[in-house]
Amino acid sequence: MSESADDASSTFHGEKGRVQLLGMGMDLFVAGTDTTTTMMEWITLYLASYPEAQASLRAEVESVCGGRGRAARPVDLRDRGDCPRVQSAIEESLRFSPMAVVNVPHRAQRDTHLGGYFFPKGTQVGAGRSLLMLVRGLLLQ
Repeated sequence: MSESADDASSTFHGEKGRVQLLGMGMDLFVAGTDTTTTMMEWITLYLASYPEAQASLRAEVESVCGGRGRAARPVDLRDRGDCPRVQSAIEESLRFSPMAVVNVPHRAQRDTHLGGYFFPKGTQVGAGRSLLMLVRGLLLQ
């Protein structure tokens, strides 16, 4: 990057570079916070819709962190391995409500037949995550 910063025609040079860097930083910040916020909204909706699951997850956290009705200590990322139901609930929420609808596109590496369709080598393909995550047995074909 230092070579580009010294090149006056580079988008990373001088004031233009500072503006570019700030813009990229904002893109990363906004993308990360929006994704996290959306995920938390879905998880909250699912927990509110399934109070028995909410109670089970709360009991698991309380058993790991101590306390009754309130954890004796804050939950820590190191507790992750001791809270398999919480981890499964998070993963299931992400499976059921994926944040990204379409996967990164790929190319067929060889002529391929799949589901009655023919994909010649080099064909760009992109699978809808919702379809992959919600149709039972699709990934096993």
